[in-house]
Amino acid sequence: MNHHLNVLIYSLLKIPKRQSYPKKVWNHTFFLRLLQLISYLWFFENIDMGISLVLIKSDSKKVQNKLVSPIHIKYIYKGSYKRFPTQIYIEQKYWKSGNISSRCPNYVNIQREIVTKTKKIENIITEIVEEGDIPTPDVVKTLYDVKSEIKIKKQP
Repeated sequence: MNHHLNVLIYSLLKIPKRQSYPKKVWNHTFFLRLLQLISYLWFFENIDMGISLVLIKSDSKKVQNKLVSPIHIKYIYKGSYKRFPTQIYIEQKYWKSGNISSRCPNYVNIQREIVTKTKKIENIITEIVEEGDIPTPDVVKTLYDVKSEIKIKKQP
């Protein structure tokens, strides 16, 4: 939610200075953005929505004589959810309460990759909400897959 709130507050603050608009227009623009901010805050406070990491132990495999499991990003909205594979595998001993232990080999790069993918999902959710639609897991997953496919095709 913090990402969405930051986007909304930024859009409210980026209204040009009052001197560049007639008073009536500036007040109207500010008021509309403020109403939008309030409606988004209400929306995010009154829904069951979240993003978390999950370790899929049932998909474990052996790599270099070590049992590793994939990490997925889980997006939940009103009881339904979708998982987004990260293509990252770690040993279960480095998984602590929904987070990767800092003792995990290659920890910094793994965290960077997960943050990048999580921000991509958050941006998609923001786009959907700003268009006035509901960010259901199916819609978010579809857009995520489409944008990932486009990125793959653009790379030589």
